[in-house]
Amino acid sequence: EVTALQNWLISKGYSIPAGATGYFGAQTQSALAAYQAANGISPAAGYFGPVTRAKVNAMAGGSTGSTGGTTGLGGGEASLEDFNSKSGDDDTVDENSSGEVAVFDFDVRDGDAKVERVDLSFDAASGNDEQNPWDTFDTVTLKMDGKEVASEDVSDEDNWLENDNQPFVFRFTGLNTVVKEDDNAEITVEVETQKGIEGVHDGETWTLYLGTDAVRATDGAGIDQH
Repeated sequence: EVTALQNWLISKGYSIPAGATGYFGAQTQSALAAYQAANGISPAAGYFGPVTRAKVNAMAGGSTGSTGGTTGLGGGEASLEDFNSKSGDDDTVDENSSGEVAVFDFDVRDGDAKVERVDLSFDAASGNDEQNPWDTFDTVTLKMDGKEVASEDVSDEDNWLENDNQPFVFRFTGLNTVVKEDDNAEITVEVETQKGIEGVHDGETWTLYLGTDAVRATDGAGIDQH
């Protein structure tokens, strides 16, 4: 239910920098308080009590819980299967340039699935002069089946998931891209690099990948699938 509430708040423009993590912390409380203040709910303290729940459910057209089905999605409980990855067409990108560097694909079985979140991991080679992705990349763009679904500024360390060790993870939320039953979904990653990257004269190597549970989708039964 927390995840569903977070996704809904994000979709309405209320910022939760960490994304829909399922943890009700200070960021979610702040976003909820902002929603309450904007909708005349007093006190706007960020607590999800019965008055706020009723208001959110009325605006959402249903329940903020995770059961009961998802409007517009066919089939029942789906599954995401047969993940593959490969280098993109531009596996070498110049400084202050952009290119499609990685492609991931998977199949959706037994029902439709709405992809809502992607966690993209960045791992620097041990020989890199620059080990922090936010000092190497300006923006990262995700495309699904050739259509841009997200483009984010990744040059600010605060926009990354908290992690003191590699790999570093950047979370894309609110994607809302539907993949139909028995279709193949293809995620293409395009990066734009910064100017003046340390060590670029002899090359910098990065590995991008999707870790366990890195893709989250909701199926026709209203169940989160990874």
